[in-house]
Amino acid sequence: MLFHRFPVEHLMDLLAVIYRYHKRNFNKDIPYFSTLSSILILLIINGGSVLALLDKKHTISFGESASKLTEYIIGLICLIPAILILAILFPPSKIKKRESELSEKEYKVGKYIFWGIYLLSIVVFIAVIK
Repeated sequence: MLFHRFPVEHLMDLLAVIYRYHKRNFNKDIPYFSTLSSILILLIINGGSVLALLDKKHTISFGESASKLTEYIIGLICLIPAILILAILFPPSKIKKRESELSEKEYKVGKYIFWGIYLLSIVVFIAVIK
């Protein structure tokens, strides 16, 4: 059953739900990469909220002379190891295996839970940065 396992398994259940969502919708050709990207975006939003709460918005400084373009390029380069770490922690075979075990009811419940977490994260992020 969905989300009735050890806490470590919850993320795998959520990844399986997101994988099936991407497999059925817009990103049919790249569901695994889309799944990892969705989780990474969620982690970035929540990490930004934590940094804003701790008043550490400028934790990573590139100096006074760094342009915005330089900061964005460095940020994009930092995403590559993050995607690789997620790919190592959650290989496609494990996600596909768990996705094949999901019932349609579990998928629907998991999809609503994921979108609820996503919306809540965005609302908290917006509230914190104001």
